[in-house]
Amino acid sequence: MLTNHQEHLTFTVPLTLENHSLAQTFRRQQSDSTKGKQVYLNTLAVSAVRYYLCCMGIETNCENCSSWNSVAQSFMDVGDLEIPQLGKLECRPILPNSDIVRIPAETWYDRIGYIGVQFDEALREGTLLGFVKNVASCELPIRQLLSLEDLLIHLDELQQTALSRMQVNLSQWFENVFAAGWQSLEALLTANVSQQAFSVRNETNIINTVRGAKLIDLGLRLGQISLALLIAITQEAKESRCITIQLHPMTSNKFLPNNLKLILMSTLGEIIQEVHSRSMDNYIQLKRFRGKPGEQFTICITNNEFTLTENFVI
Repeated sequence: MLTNHQEHLTFTVPLTLENHSLAQTFRRQQSDSTKGKQVYLNTLAVSAVRYYLCCMGIETNCENCSSWNSVAQSFMDVGDLEIPQLGKLECRPILPNSDIVRIPAETWYDRIGYIGVQFDEALREGTLLGFVKNVASCELPIRQLLSLEDLLIHLDELQQTALSRMQVNLSQWFENVFAAGWQSLEALLTANVSQQAFSVRNETNIINTVRGAKLIDLGLRLGQISLALLIAITQEAKESRCITIQLHPMTSNKFLPNNLKLILMSTLGEIIQEVHSRSMDNYIQLKRFRGKPGEQFTICITNNEFTLTENFVI
């Protein structure tokens, strides 16, 4: 259950019999009762965060985590939860009426963030109070936790950074091979993306043209507006490739946000060309350019509050 306390977003999770059964299984594998209680609470905290991330559509994996390993649990105070390709969150249990999050020094490294989960007296519920990106102390006052809204923005930024390190091979599109996050334009087309708007100037080359698209959802940073980055690559004579790049609004939005920039850059970060949206633009487009197989370039989308980059090789 989502709760907004003075604009600070929290989330309350029901702790099920299955959650308690798993925590009890891990506790029984500890010979010391104090360590067993610690493991029990850590397991419930991880389960609560895992449930929340599932509700947000974020994939998690416990199999490679110390918090799911009875041997590691015996000598570590840990509640790690992996988000594939991004890293591990540390899930810290908070006792009822406590105003402190206790964060062991052994968890200060190799984490992408720390989430505080406060339990009720009966351990029937766990409330995710907020998160921080980094820590440098074993005790953190609850009042210093950021909102869960900030957590989602943080994870999105990490996702965009991870994607920006990848390189999209445009030549593979001719073999119907698309990188993660990309698909053929035909697969993405909806009533909100006009196929006529995304046309290739030389219609005689249409059989040598392939078009791909990527849906971009920046959520709160763009007022819940989704975008579609569309690219067409056309095979021409002598291994030359002609490339067209457009940016469209998606869902129910007819127009792009104002002052949104679409930038073509070299691999050294030099701006080759750019275009920005105005108040009534239903899409923006870079000037068509040409390149040869193996040449690289970068596309940047920004409104000065966020920046998204994508690297390409022709």
